[in-house]
Amino acid sequence: MTSQGLHLIRGVSHAVFRGRHDDRAEECSFRFWRCGKGFEISVHGRDVDHTEFHQLWHQLVDDNSLQNLSRFDKWFRLCELILNECQDLLEELAPAGSEWKTLGDVLHCPTYTLKLSKTGTDMRVAAHLVAGPVDKPAYDMLPVHVSDMDTFARNLPVCGSESVLPGSWLGHSPGPVRGPDGRLYTLVLCEHRALDAQRGEADMPSWDRIRAYVHLANSVLTDYIDSGSSVQGLVEAAVSAEQLLSLEHKLALWRDRVALTVTTLHEHGITLTTSEYGSTIHELNIEINQHDQVYMPLSFGTVSIGVGQGELEHRTSDMNELSAVFDERLPNLINEARRRLTPA
Repeated sequence: MTSQGLHLIRGVSHAVFRGRHDDRAEECSFRFWRCGKGFEISVHGRDVDHTEFHQLWHQLVDDNSLQNLSRFDKWFRLCELILNECQDLLEELAPAGSEWKTLGDVLHCPTYTLKLSKTGTDMRVAAHLVAGPVDKPAYDMLPVHVSDMDTFARNLPVCGSESVLPGSWLGHSPGPVRGPDGRLYTLVLCEHRALDAQRGEADMPSWDRIRAYVHLANSVLTDYIDSGSSVQGLVEAAVSAEQLLSLEHKLALWRDRVALTVTTLHEHGITLTTSEYGSTIHELNIEINQHDQVYMPLSFGTVSIGVGQGELEHRTSDMNELSAVFDERLPNLINEARRRLTPA
C-alpha cells in the first residue's frame, strides 16, 4: 500500500510518503520525514502483542476490521497511532527547528531506521533505533550525476546544491535560482529515463520539455511581461459588465495574438494539451496587458520530438479550445451582459 499524508503532532509536521501493511503477516512499515531528518519505521505484531497499543493497531492493520472507515482513513489513523508512540525518540533525533536550509540538505538527508516494540514489564510500546543515520535523498528522490544529463544540458550552468534554497524549488518548478556567478537562472526538476516496453525506447518527457523551451528561447524573440497589476486579463471574477462590453472591440486582435502564440509553440513541439487534463487553454489563464501583449503560463503542456498522431491530436485540441474561448464563451458572456444592461 502506498499513501501520503501530513500529520501535525506536538506542533511538528510529519510527512508520510510511502508505506505498506500486511494483515496476514501482521506487520506494517512506512517512511516519513520531520525536521530535516528521514525515518523508516516498522511494526511487527509479535513485538507489540498483549499491549493496549496492539489492540487498536491490529484493527487498523486488519483489512476486515473497522469496515466503516475508508482505506485511506484507516491508513491515516494507523500512521498517526504509530507516530504518537515515537515522539520521545523523534524529539531526540530530529528536534524541532532543525529544518532543511538548502537543496543540498534535502539530497543528503540523515535517515534512520526505527522499530516499535514493548518496553520492560509495563507492557507499553516505544520506538527503538535500529540503524542510522544514513545519508539518503529525501522523499525517495533518485538524483543522477550531472554527467548523465543529455547533451543539451552540458552547456548549462552548474549550480552547487548547497547554494540552492528549498523555497526556490520545493513544490514550484520551474523556479528562480541564483547561480555562483550571481545571475538568476531557472531550475526545473526532471525525472529519470523511462523505458517504453512496447517501443523499446527510452522516454524523458521533462528533458524533451526543457530542450524545447531552450530552443524556443534561443530562436524566438519574445516580449516578456510581468504578470502584475499591468495585466488586464481576458476575464476576471471582478470584471463588471460595463468593462466586459468596453473590451469587445479588442477580441479579434487578442484572438489573433493568442493564435500566433499557440502556433509558435506548436512549431517548437510544444502543445498546451495533456493526456490527463485535455487542453489547458482557457479564458482564465490567458492574460493581456495594457499594450495587448499576450501572457500564457506554460506550467502544463506536452512536448513531442516528432510530429505523430498524438501530437496532431493535441494541436487540434488546442485550436478547438481557442475557438471555443473566442468564438463561443466570450461572445456569450458579452451578449448576456448586454441583455442585462439593456432596459426592458
